[in-house]
Amino acid sequence: MFDIGFSEIIVIAVVALLVVGPNEFPTLVRTIGAWIGKVRRFVSETKSDLDQEFRKADELKQLIKRESELASLHEKIDARTIKKVGEEMKPVGRADYQVNISDSEPDGPLAESDQNQLDSSNGSNK
Repeated sequence: MFDIGFSEIIVIAVVALLVVGPNEFPTLVRTIGAWIGKVRRFVSETKSDLDQEFRKADELKQLIKRESELASLHEKIDARTIKKVGEEMKPVGRADYQVNISDSEPDGPLAESDQNQLDSSNGSNK
């Protein structure tokens, strides 16, 4: 972490022993060890949290990319469909909607409302 070798740690321990004294030295070492443990846990948790957030960000990027690809495919499909439907549809005039009404009876009886409409269009009253 700080690139400190074993010999540097020994020198620091000897100086600390001389400064603090032999009675307080074990307590100092335990306290330093506890702080180092807390710092390592904090760094480890922070690193795992950051890794998790980066994975979520990558997933979101992939989802956005997928959605944009799907949107472009939908646009292409819609454009092709509109073009195809436009080519298949022909303008329809009234001449194409001619209805041939024969004097013969239809296969089945007409509903009463249909018969009334037919009579009113022909000008006969019942």
